[in-house]
Amino acid sequence: MCSKRWRRIVFIPTTLNRLMIAKEINDLYHTSLIEEKLYEVMKKEKVPAERQLFIREEKNWYCLDFGVFCKDGKIDIECDGETYHASKDAQIRDRKRNNELASYGWLVLRFTGKEIKKDAKDCVRQIKKAIKNLKGVERNPKSKCE
Repeated sequence: MCSKRWRRIVFIPTTLNRLMIAKEINDLYHTSLIEEKLYEVMKKEKVPAERQLFIREEKNWYCLDFGVFCKDGKIDIECDGETYHASKDAQIRDRKRNNELASYGWLVLRFTGKEIKKDAKDCVRQIKKAIKNLKGVERNPKSKCE
């Protein structure tokens, strides 16, 4: 099994079925329905996103729903479920996190569960536009998938 980028993984929540049919590490993750839907469309559209990506910026750790590495920047793609991200406190926390990641050079794209359920292809169209604006995907010489 391969990974598009080198990263240390300790545990992946998955199922036996996913383990048996996975072609790459990202296929193993068993996450929320909206993340699953967005991942399937990104995979179909050949968007090389890393799922459940833990990154460290200075002393801070962040878990990204999806991370994309481009030639001129990095993209954090977040899937905001209605339950967890709807409250005023959650919106304040998300805005603070967005600002922190932006200060480290990350472009944060957030999609609500409603947006993903209604038109995941449009969400991916926006992601692809951001990738294009950042001069395309960075090729990882350590990748074992290509």
